[in-house]
Amino acid sequence: MPAAAVEIVRAVHLERKWTVLPARATQPQQCKLCSSDIQMLGCNYIQKGLVYSMATAAFDFQSVAELLKKSLSEALVYFYPLAGRLAPSSDGAAVYIDCNDSGVDFIEACAPNVRVAEIMEEKIGTAVRELFSLDGAINMHGHFLPLLAVQVTKLRDGIAVAFT
Repeated sequence: MPAAAVEIVRAVHLERKWTVLPARATQPQQCKLCSSDIQMLGCNYIQKGLVYSMATAAFDFQSVAELLKKSLSEALVYFYPLAGRLAPSSDGAAVYIDCNDSGVDFIEACAPNVRVAEIMEEKIGTAVRELFSLDGAINMHGHFLPLLAVQVTKLRDGIAVAFT
């Protein structure tokens, strides 16, 4: 007897993705990790989010997203390790941040059926997890994933800005 097909319905739809670089090139260098950073390599990426309610449906999501992307590019000039990648030392005994201007992910998404109130509920649902583009990644993945990803999601009645 054939298995029933399971349809996965996503609440959040990814629209566009960019790699945002520092607005100006930064000096290549190696940033050593302290012992507490090294202990965190086996943990999941830290996730933080901001949710803004918009009283009117007339706000210009594209303008907001574009401004955030430009601001992120400017901020990376000063916080340049976030635009790097993890790398092992030549002897493999240590890990450091290779400050190489590889950039961070910036994602625009939409969740037309998700309301701010749903995200603010005590129980964390699948829609909340979908706001974070690197959900489930562990810090050691920073060798091949960006160290920071920002996802801006247009909700039915607001905007969510999620940092992973």
